[in-house]
Amino acid sequence: MNISKIQPKQILSFLLAIITGIMFFRFFIVVFPKNAQEVDTKKGVEYLAAMESVDGNKAAEEVRAVQKSYTRTESNTNARQTVKDDNFRPAFKGILIVGDSIIQAMNEFNVLDPDQALGEIGANTEYIGREMKNIVKMNPKVIVLHFGANLIEGKSYAASFINNYEKQIKTLKKKLPKAKIYVDAILPVTKHLASVETKYQNIAYYNSCIKKMAKRLNVTYIEQKELWTSKDEHYFDADGMHPVKIYYTEEYLPFILDKVGADVG
Repeated sequence: MNISKIQPKQILSFLLAIITGIMFFRFFIVVFPKNAQEVDTKKGVEYLAAMESVDGNKAAEEVRAVQKSYTRTESNTNARQTVKDDNFRPAFKGILIVGDSIIQAMNEFNVLDPDQALGEIGANTEYIGREMKNIVKMNPKVIVLHFGANLIEGKSYAASFINNYEKQIKTLKKKLPKAKIYVDAILPVTKHLASVETKYQNIAYYNSCIKKMAKRLNVTYIEQKELWTSKDEHYFDADGMHPVKIYYTEEYLPFILDKVGADVG
């Protein structure tokens, strides 16, 4: 063949044919691998079949539960490093939580000592005044106040609740000027209880009022939403309002410790 007589178009066609041949060869290797018979697809097929049989809502709930568990573990890491075998007493040295039956329960559950959790069933904000001498005598570095569940009524009553709460906090600040004061949010209740006793539907509004009060008084408000986003039913007692022991050890105490621990030193 006389190469000089080959036309440019013929050369181009020849090159395209070679490139096409190479691409076809690579495609053949990928689609039909040499050891294809050694690939085990049984497990993959079984997994897909199993997933098809799982209820979609149930699967979604399981995923959310795993995500929620991971979030809690991450948020409570610092607190957990100072707590062994759910013994929170050493970690809460210098911290006093004052409140209603939700706080008093921690004495009954034996998760904190009386000089770390001071509470009374049915207590309102006047309880702070009645226990003022005792609180001053303890001289805590950090005070966490938890009130409001026993005082929730209509939205119009919130102003009276806040007014009394504010007076008690001002007195507390004068008596213990070096103490760092935190004001806890009112915990939610179960959906069932809120539907039966509609006053509990005002919890979010009362918490917004507590938050504004805390800002005015230059004390720190502790939001609880990240603990109760899904309102875990298994954290509630039968009454739909009071938490069971596991809530305190898994959620509340590690959360509070993360929020206030730096002020204890």
